[in-house]
Amino acid sequence: MSVADWKATFNQAARLGARTISMIGGEPTLYQGLEDLIRHALGLGL
Repeated sequence: MSVADWKATFNQAARLGARTISMIGGEPTLYQGLEDLIRHALGLGL
C-alpha cells in the first residue's frame, strides 16, 4: 500500500474510535514512508 493509502486507513481507524495501531509484518522499519506514517498517526492521537 502507498503512504496515502495507509494515511487514509489511519484516518478511518481514528474516526471509528481506534486508540492505538501496530505496524507489524515483514520488517516495518524498512518501509520508506514509516517516519511519515508515525508522524501522521501521532497527529491523529493514535
